[in-house]
Formats: sequence, C-alpha cells, structure tokens
Amino acid sequence: MISSVLKCCLVGACLGVVSCAGHQGSRLDPPQGFSHAESFEARSPGLKERPAVAPQGRLEDYTHYAIRNSPALQASHARWVAAVSRVGSAGKLPEPTLTYGLFVQRVETRVGPQRHRFGLRFDLPWPTKTQAESDAAASEASAARYDFEARALALHCRVSEAYWALWSLQRIREVHADHLALIQQLAAAVRGRIETGQATVVDMSQVELKVSRVLDTVAGLGALETSAGARLLSLVGAPLGDGAPVSAAPFPGVSVSESETDLRAQARQHPRVGALVMLAEARRASTRRAAASRMPDVHLGLNFIETGALEGPASPESGKDPLEAIMGLSLPIWRGAYDADESASAAELLALEHRREAVQDELEAKVVATVARIEDTARRMDFLKGTLIPQAQTAYGSAVGSYEASGGMPALLMAFEQLLELRLELVRARADHAVAWALLEGAVGRPVAGEVTP
Repeated sequence: MISSVLKCCLVGACLGVVSCAGHQGSRLDPPQGFSHAESFEARSPGLKERPAVAPQGRLEDYTHYAIRNSPALQASHARWVAAVSRVGSAGKLPEPTLTYGLFVQRVETRVGPQRHRFGLRFDLPWPTKTQAESDAAASEASAARYDFEARALALHCRVSEAYWALWSLQRIREVHADHLALIQQLAAAVRGRIETGQATVVDMSQVELKVSRVLDTVAGLGALETSAGARLLSLVGAPLGDGAPVSAAPFPGVSVSESETDLRAQARQHPRVGALVMLAEARRASTRRAAASRMPDVHLGLNFIETGALEGPASPESGKDPLEAIMGLSLPIWRGAYDADESASAAELLALEHRREAVQDELEAKVVATVARIEDTARRMDFLKGTLIPQAQTAYGSAVGSYEASGGMPALLMAFEQLLELRLELVRARADHAVAWALLEGAVGRPVAGEVTP
C-alpha cells in the first residue's frame, strides 16, 4: 500500500519534466540516483495541468492532491523551472558594442576633414569562463530538480504521518466507544445487583466514575481529530472546510523483503544526495571560472571614419573614408582577488562534499532505524493480536463471572483497563508500522518490496 502511495508521489514529483527540459535541451543529465524518473507519467507542462480530485479517504487520494496543490511543493517546482530557464542565458558572450563619435573640431587630413566615427567592438572572454558558467548553471538546474524530488518525497512522509495520526485517533475513539458500551452495560448490571443487595453503592460509584472518564476521553478525542484533520488538509493544500475523511481499513503487517545492505546503498543515492552532488559540480565549475579569470580576454573591433571631401582642386584621394581594425587584450592584474575567489569556491566545494557525506550517513542510519522499527511494530502487532488481547479478553470474561458470583469490583475494573489499553496499543502499533514504512521508502527514495505477514 505504501509502495503504491510512494509511486503516486514520485509520479507527481516529476510533473513538468518535459516543459523544463525543453528550455535546456540535452545539457541536463537525468538524475543518477533516480534512474526511473524517465518512466514517470510526468509529461505535462505544470503541476496543476490536470485538476486533482478532492481526497475521498485513501492515503493515495491525499498524496495525489498534495502533489498538485501543496504550496510548498509548488514553490519548489517554480524554483526548478527558474533554474532551468537560467541555463539558456548562462555562458553567453558579451553583447557587441556599437559606438559613435562626432568630431566637434574636425581634423583636416590630406584626403579631407574627419567628421564622424562609427565603431563596432566584440569582447571575447577566455573560453573556459563561458564554458564554466554554462556548466555551473546546468548543474544548479539539476540540483533544483533533485531538490524538487526530495521535497516531494518529504511531503509524502509528512502526509503519511498526518494521515495515520488521524486514522489512529478515529480508531481510538471507536475502541473507547466499544468499551463505553461495555462499562454502561456493567453499570446497568450493578444497579440491578444493588436492588437485590448483591452490590454496594461503592461499586456503583466506581463504575460511574469509569463511565464519566471514558465519556470525557471520547469528547477530548473529537477535538484532537479536528486538529489532526486540519493539519492533514493544510499539508495537502486542501480547503479546511471540506473535512478530512479517512478510510477505516488498517495498514497490514508487512515485513521488508529487500536486504538492508541494498537499501542502505540506495539511500546513498537519494535525491537529497543528488542535489548536493550537483551543487558540488556547480562549485567546481565556479572554481574553474575563477581560475580562468587570470587569463586575458580578447577585444576585437572595427572603426569607420566618415571623411568629407577636400576643398579646392579635386584629388583621387579626396573624401576617402578610413577603416580601422582593432585588437586588444585585457590585463588581469588583480591576482589577489582572483586567488580569493578561487579559494572561496574551493572551500564551498569542500563544505558541500562534507554535507553530502553527512546526509548519506544520516539516510543510512535512518534506513537501519526504520527497518528495525518496522520489524518491531510487526512483532508487536502479531503479539497483541495473537496473545495479549485474547488473554485480556479471557481475563475480563473471568473477572465478569467472578464478580457476578462473589463480587470484586476492583479486579473487574482492572481487567477492563487492561483490555482497553491493549486494544489501544494495537491501534497505535498499526499506525506506527504504517508511518515506519513511509519513512523507510522516503529514506530510500523509492518503493521498497515487502511481504504481508499472516
């Protein structure tokens, strides 16, 4: 189930790929850690090209809706589009310069007076500069794409956590409602026993106290559900007044089928890591550009001087307009500034490489922790369903029979509390198991194979 949800998330995460790629041609390589990105149905020009259907209660519905309506994800998508658009202007040559000069005091030459000067100049930077600038922009655009995909994965995890939190609150309220019915039946039975002298007012007070506490808990859960529903709707970008329906179907126990080693290796290629790798490539390009600043730029130009005709006897050279070719070189004399720029780029590169290593270590540790959490929650669910809850039901039935035979309200209420707490713990274990799966697939960056336990 979570795998299908993550697939939906990843599908939406790449909406707009074709339109963005169209701005930059083949300059951006596909993400290495997201090799299946090209198989997504991300062929529409924008996140909202196809309107999302309002969530109907399934986690997949909320994920689809979030991908197209989350303001935070929309902002990340816009940053990606902007970065891709900047690739087209990176590395361009300087604009040519057209000049005009008017000889206020004309210079008389042997062919006539010079009256106007027209010039055209081209500046040609050292080739490494423009290539490095283009490479840096392409790498930054790839980093923006990775960042978008990472944010989509993170959104999937947050939506899953909010969804299962709301689901658990609703199931907890149902459990309390079931036990409220039991304790109210017990209260009716105690009233009947009081009339026959088989129970005391103390017994009735204890039961009524328990009824009041359960009623208070159910009322408080209503407020918590409202708050959890609002959080879920705000995450997906849905109007708060629409309500947040949640399916009552529980998440099944699922064990991880893939090896932990493979999952850890995949986590090291997470889009978060890819974004840092691409930013590091951009810094390498910036370092090359800073190094190329030590090399001279070339200036090429043409000057045309409009010359008037000679006064007096005609001459074959009269009014001849000269054409001047110009070539120059810049003089990079500020060596200290160039060294500082190169050192700064190298330091930023080193910082990004260390951040990449830290993120990879963090994601590997998260994989190990969530796999252990999945195994533990699956174990707890099996133990609760197969052992503890049946034992608690048996103990409660025995306590009811014992009370009907000889009294003993404290023992009966204790058995009631134990059964209630174990049923609540099963609900929490199911939600915790579902969230752990979402976190695992979010850390790995792709759906993880699992096997449903009996």
